[in-house]
Amino acid sequence: MAELTVILASPAGKEYTVNNLTNLEFAAESDAACDGLKLTFLCDKEPFEIHTVTLFCGEEKVFFGYCDKQKYSTFGDGYTVFLYARSSAALLVDNEAQPSVYYAPGTAVLCRCEAKPFGFRDCLPALAITQEYIVSKGTSCYGAINHLVRFLTDRSVRVSPDNALYLPEGRGTVNLDDETVVSETKCINRALPFTQIDYKVDGDSAYIRHYKSRLAEERGIRRTRKVNIAALPLWQREHALRSRLQNACEKYMETKVVIDGIRFFPLFDKVEFAASKTGLNGAYHLHKITVLHHADKSETHLTFRKKLDLKEVNYVAE
Repeated sequence: MAELTVILASPAGKEYTVNNLTNLEFAAESDAACDGLKLTFLCDKEPFEIHTVTLFCGEEKVFFGYCDKQKYSTFGDGYTVFLYARSSAALLVDNEAQPSVYYAPGTAVLCRCEAKPFGFRDCLPALAITQEYIVSKGTSCYGAINHLVRFLTDRSVRVSPDNALYLPEGRGTVNLDDETVVSETKCINRALPFTQIDYKVDGDSAYIRHYKSRLAEERGIRRTRKVNIAALPLWQREHALRSRLQNACEKYMETKVVIDGIRFFPLFDKVEFAASKTGLNGAYHLHKITVLHHADKSETHLTFRKKLDLKEVNYVAE
């Protein structure tokens, strides 16, 4: 098992390598812009204020972020220290973008305006639109970039531990055949999806337009939502409906696998698991990874979601 190394730094740049790590929890999820890291350790001297946290697994840097919360208490002759940190994407999430109107922008322009001032590198593919793009008041710097990327690719922007903005390709494979699988759990979340969105646009007095998932309907799910999309530009409307329906159905079918030891896999990769008892196969993609490390035990929890064809249909009916 690869060794975990945690390096802390103060606002002045003073570094400290954690020696007596007692608990660690790392979590990354496709729905969240930031990865999270919780850790507890023992030290002899009163700890300094923590600014940044870096986590290595062997030689690989798997996390770099900023400390949100630091708490320590006396323990015998020393101290017990707890830290919670979010990955560096927190800078883009916590800062608000300048309300702007862009004309036929690409990702390069948005990254230069919203991410480069914070020290981030643009490693996104060259994506662009030919229409007007509005960044509204209250949109984060991350949201200003991610909304456009989501519209064009249906995928979210990720930020690497080296501060690079990139788009996960999902071309890799998580092979579990050589892992020690502790448990495998399949979840069918019928309370989350809805069947259709009833919506209205300019000039409509009622919700006479409908965007439906025939898959949800075939599964006996009867749940609707109502939304007014008149304020959205024409080119964004259908994508907004599709995205909302897909997000609701995304967690419909999940398989959760616990493996022994510490492993870091890229999100969105497909799974190979010949010994699966729940039908887990390449149709599932990794959407969440949680690494738990304690003094006497380490586990990696993986959540895979099945990519579904929602069989969408858009129609008008009074």
